[in-house]
Amino acid sequence: MKFFNIDLHISIIADMRKIFTDLGHEVYDKSLSDHTWVFNRPKDSVPMLDNGRWQRITPQQYSTEFYEQHKEEMEQYDAFIVTYPPPFSQLYDKFDKPIIINNPIRYEWPYSFRPKDWEYFNDFLRDGVDSGKIILVANNMYDKIYMEEFIERDVEFIPSICDYYGDYYKPTEDNFIYYYKGNLNDIKNPRIKSKSSLYASQKHSDLMKHQGIIHIPYQISYMSIFEQYTANIPLFVPTRKFLMELYRNGYNV
Repeated sequence: MKFFNIDLHISIIADMRKIFTDLGHEVYDKSLSDHTWVFNRPKDSVPMLDNGRWQRITPQQYSTEFYEQHKEEMEQYDAFIVTYPPPFSQLYDKFDKPIIINNPIRYEWPYSFRPKDWEYFNDFLRDGVDSGKIILVANNMYDKIYMEEFIERDVEFIPSICDYYGDYYKPTEDNFIYYYKGNLNDIKNPRIKSKSSLYASQKHSDLMKHQGIIHIPYQISYMSIFEQYTANIPLFVPTRKFLMELYRNGYNV
């Protein structure tokens, strides 16, 4: 089969493209992510979505404008893949083809503060699931349950594999690095360094050199953890109690 995707997240579709390609399928994707440099590829352009317009347009604009502009181009594809954001599934509303949604984050964004558009999207998902047109997947348990609570339909939980780099844990440095949106100035251990202090833009192979990685999570689920877990890097995360302590002390967690 031949699949088409437009995405704002570079890693999730990379994971699915590798899996689908290994299974004998083709995946063509346009990436609007600012992190395309990670895979040494240029950022793509879809004019109706560029420059943040995707956050402002209505559900009706998603489906109507995309269909009018791309209906002939889309004839060559058998199905569509959607990851981030899930409302991109509405781009394909007027095409009579399957849509796989692999949800990595709160599924309703950018409708979180637009209740009418959010409910419209819920109805779109329910109708699509009930008709067999839409297949719902979440790559983490939280977003599976979160999505099910709102749309009252089952969502399959399938964790991301992220084995697209092919690099595995081979430590050569004597230190650990930590992921945090900021600096933890109260860490005095000289063997613990912030990632941002060592790398402006690191390669995946750079991470293999360290003894392990400490994560101070800013999100329920993020792709770096999947990538590093698959690469066999020792990972450290706060306990729930310590996370709450950090939160109460003003840390960005």
